Amino acid sequence: MDKFVIHSTGTTSVNEQPKKKSKLNIRRLYHEDYLNIGFSWSGNVDDPRPWCVVCGEKLSNESMVPKTRQSEKMTKIVTISDKTQEASYLVAELVAKQMKPHTIAEKLILPACREIVKVLFGEEAEKEVLKIPISDNTISRRIEHMSEDIEEQVLLQSRDSPLFALQLDESTDISRQAQLLVFIRIVSDEDIVENFLCCKTLPETTKGEDIFEIVDNYLKFANLP
Repeated sequence: MDKFVIHSTGTTSVNEQPKKKSKLNIRRLYHEDYLNIGFSWSGNVDDPRPWCVVCGEKLSNESMVPKTRQSEKMTKIVTISDKTQEASYLVAELVAKQMKPHTIAEKLILPACREIVKVLFGEEAEKEVLKIPISDNTISRRIEHMSEDIEEQVLLQSRDSPLFALQLDESTDISRQAQLLVFIRIVSDEDIVENFLCCKTLPETTKGEDIFEIVDNYLKFANLP
């Protein structure tokens, strides 16, 4: 029977290691949706690297894989990006309230913040301040965006009111251009609320029919009966 039994030769090397399965090298491709969270890409199209458009940091291709340390870092950068955007809007609001030139943010506010943060918290904190977008054009866009949002909120509140009254005021600006200021008074939660509605430039004449036409056109645009 021994001839049918296969005996171990006992010559197996101690240093011989079991073969490991080779790890698949899967490359993630960039998708346009990443731009919604502030990431573009750089490098090879077949091996793209996420690139933060706010701070300029480049991550590895692995960062686009869910539930990895790199993807957590990507999420952290997005959070920082959201904070810089919020700070940018807050600066724009201050500039608008003080009626200062939009260039003051980049020429005075940012340099002052850099020096203060650097002294109190160090150079790393200063680098975070530099990520805040507050250029002249950016501040203008922020103010315009906030103005549109405020106007929409006022219109939504006015449409819910059963009644409203308008108050008109004509004024001339520094360029000797006639401006029509419109205020609206509405009923909100059993209270009388007054809001600034709009400011419209009057044409060459300031007759009653001109004022009526401008107000009528705006009410139609705002869908106010």
